[in-house]
Amino acid sequence: MDQQINKKVMNRILILFIFWLVVFALSFIMFITTERTGMGFTQGANRIGVFLGWQFAAFCISIISLVISKNRNKEITKTLKILGFIPFGGQILLIFVIVLTVLYVSFISN
Repeated sequence: MDQQINKKVMNRILILFIFWLVVFALSFIMFITTERTGMGFTQGANRIGVFLGWQFAAFCISIISLVISKNRNKEITKTLKILGFIPFGGQILLIFVIVLTVLYVSFISN
């Protein structure tokens, strides 16, 4: 019985990791391939919305992966724990980079 539970949890974590990776990469691909709209200062601002929308989806997937890994902590191997936490860590790192970039552009580059 425990073996079946472990396989189900393992499959869920692996599927969520792969799904997160695809959505995370797709956000960058969609950002690059989306046609620019608008004129002047706002030209291309629509691309940011597309990027953030896909990143929000990736963040939701990372939260689900984190919760499953945290709840099944005793039942899964260390490798699966790490694989379950990587999406959330990647999302936090991306948020940190975006905040640092905004702060750099706002304060330091003047």
